[in-house]
Amino acid sequence: MSKQFINLLDSTNMNSLQIFNHLLGSLLIIVMVDSHLQAQVTLEPDLILFGRDALPANGEIVYDTFFYYDRDQAAFRGGYLYNSANWSPDSLGFCSFGFGRQVKVTGFDGAIALGTFSEARGNSGITAIGASSKVSGDYGATAIGWSCESRGSGGPMALGVGCQAIGNSGPIAIGRFAVAQGDYASVSIGNGTIANGQSCMALGRYNDTLVAANTEMSETSPILIVGNGDYANESNAMVILKNGNVGIGSNQPSDTLEVISADGSDALRIRNGTATQFRIFGNNSISIGSNNSNVSAGDVYFHNQIGMGVGTPTHRLQLANSMVDSVGKAKAAAWDTYSDGRVKSNIEPLRYSINELMNLRPVAYNHHSSEFRTDHELVVSKENFQRQIGFIAQEVYKIMPEIVEKPADETRDLWSMDYDRFAPVLVKSIQDQQQIIQDQSEQISELIQNQSRMQEELDLLKSLIAGKIQVPASATNAADMANGQTK
Repeated sequence: MSKQFINLLDSTNMNSLQIFNHLLGSLLIIVMVDSHLQAQVTLEPDLILFGRDALPANGEIVYDTFFYYDRDQAAFRGGYLYNSANWSPDSLGFCSFGFGRQVKVTGFDGAIALGTFSEARGNSGITAIGASSKVSGDYGATAIGWSCESRGSGGPMALGVGCQAIGNSGPIAIGRFAVAQGDYASVSIGNGTIANGQSCMALGRYNDTLVAANTEMSETSPILIVGNGDYANESNAMVILKNGNVGIGSNQPSDTLEVISADGSDALRIRNGTATQFRIFGNNSISIGSNNSNVSAGDVYFHNQIGMGVGTPTHRLQLANSMVDSVGKAKAAAWDTYSDGRVKSNIEPLRYSINELMNLRPVAYNHHSSEFRTDHELVVSKENFQRQIGFIAQEVYKIMPEIVEKPADETRDLWSMDYDRFAPVLVKSIQDQQQIIQDQSEQISELIQNQSRMQEELDLLKSLIAGKIQVPASATNAADMANGQTK
């Protein structure tokens, strides 16, 4: 193969134009030359070499700065070699491109290595760019940055510092020492994050991997891990499993949402804008509807009305008007009502008594379930009812309104009664009856005493008449007194 050596030396003209004809065609070289600049170009039918008169031999150690294009291999190399054989003919990948310091490209079909100590070993569009970045995969494997590595087929990609993408079908590692080593698009983004499972994503910093490298997907496999650890202690802030369970502070959530906080730390807060609507405190207390931090340990505080089966409750706790035990009924061993005299004023004797009770109409009835529709229509169930005894609230209201809860809007709520409030009326009625009984008892006792005295006197008179006994002085005095009263 013929060679042509051309020395370009321009001492008189600032610009030189040289045209070289070859067997394979024409090459036009335009060189902008400063004074005393000398360049050497080696031309062959299948080779353009700049900076040397010959390519390195296979295995030859080279210390040099040069570049060349090998037409047979459709390969380009340029830059600097130091004690290296990276650019010898047996290290040229077909249709490859390498430029920089100590770069090596043995891959073919578009393999590229740029930078310092970068290496591309693989096929079909692989790329290594940066410092000490390495690619040993196929079909779009990419490593960009410092000391990044991409191994696998189907687009594994490592970007950043010390990142590794290992696996097939698109694993991606981005950041600082991030590692993605699972097939089917495992992704690791962050600082020291590791995505081990298939189709797993790890974000944040130094996460607990939970599974081994390239673990096959299952229902309890992690698909998202957010790490919050450090180099010495790997940990996770949040985990989402394939079955949809979400764990905050939990690596293996067994429920749709599982939250685990550190001992003594608040576990959960939900806000609407800036207003706290739900909070679980570190002492295991819960505040609902507000941010009440004064709840006793283990207790629950509700800020607003609670409707159970009721969409618009009008009371602090309201159940639906339903005859179904699990919907409209409550049960307890006891129920206490506040009755502290310190919070009462305008205290006066109760005016209701037995007369009001006598005016009430106790009845038996069928109590039907009901509900108010969105248009405020009251719908009464004909099928769902129970036989009960009691009173009609509207009737009681006319006699003792304090016992009845009259709704502010009858299109939204039902009339109701507090049957416990009958207790003071009953007590007052019993007291009044007891007073009557006591008065009558005293009257009866007095009558009995009078009757007893009269009987004694009658017996005495009978004895006198019969002449059987001497009249005692006391009896004489009594008789005299009796005679005096009759005169």
